[in-house]
Amino acid sequence: MNKSYYKIQYKSEIEADVLIYGVIGDSWFEESITAKRFVSEFKELEKTCSRVNIHINSPGGSVFDGLAIFNAIQQSKVQIHTYNDGLAASMGAIILLSGGTVHSAKNALVMLHSPMGGVYGTEKDIQNYLSVLEKVKGSLVSCISSKSGAKPEDIEKKYFDFADHWLTAEEAKNEGFIDEIESNEAKVPENVSSMSYTDIVNEFDSLMRSPRRVNILSWFNNLFDKKENEMNLSELIKVCNLDSNSTEADVIAFVQTLVSNSTELETVRNDLETERDSHAETKNQLDEAKKQIENLKNAPGDETIDVTKKTDDDSSRVTSDRLSKDDIELFKNI
Repeated sequence: MNKSYYKIQYKSEIEADVLIYGVIGDSWFEESITAKRFVSEFKELEKTCSRVNIHINSPGGSVFDGLAIFNAIQQSKVQIHTYNDGLAASMGAIILLSGGTVHSAKNALVMLHSPMGGVYGTEKDIQNYLSVLEKVKGSLVSCISSKSGAKPEDIEKKYFDFADHWLTAEEAKNEGFIDEIESNEAKVPENVSSMSYTDIVNEFDSLMRSPRRVNILSWFNNLFDKKENEMNLSELIKVCNLDSNSTEADVIAFVQTLVSNSTELETVRNDLETERDSHAETKNQLDEAKKQIENLKNAPGDETIDVTKKTDDDSSRVTSDRLSKDDIELFKNI
């Protein structure tokens, strides 16, 4: 089972810390079970806490998970403080902006960019996906604008031009994204602003995700990073068993589907293992019941009749009734 990307810690009866560390979401393509659980647990915090501190160190992740978290925080009636503990990139940055008061370590970084994704299918499928991306962009622009006070069209023009925009804590404060810069320093890789977004995600992913998902991503990245014995696109298409006319975008979409499916398969596998363990426990209980029945049958005492079986509508049960001959005659006369 995947490790959760958030953790809740109570500081006192009325104050709690929420740590959002790592890649956000169990799926890149839809709101996950984990996001729903986050919102549910966050609402429980609101019942007892007057202040919640949300610490973020994340390269981003699922837009839909992120928006669910953002909205839950924005709608909260309690005092919310968000903290950039090192990196708040992509959806991590959006969640950072949801706090009533936004804090940042003095050397932490913020990164904003256009939403990204992939789809595999017909021309219509691709057009529909582009429409979704456009709507997602509008939602993100609105989130940023509501915090900074800047006009949505200015935010879109400046930060949604398909480039990664890195801001220091001071720059983010000047933009209206951060309210307070803390004196503490975060541990941030020196070259993080020059890394590709995929590299950043994979860095966090390797710590937070299942080995299966990491292996797929690493395998895919290695194919394109090879300097020796480089595999060209046509060979890669053959490996993926795609149509010969497939493009690099098709291959990327195929691998993303593998990644998504691997997470789903892992969940199914865990469910099956749980079911298997449950059946094993039931079998052990039945075996123990059989032993007890045999012991009763072989125990010394009055003359007895054989064990009888009876059933009801809910389940099949085995009962052991030791009846003497006198008892049997008594029942015959009733």
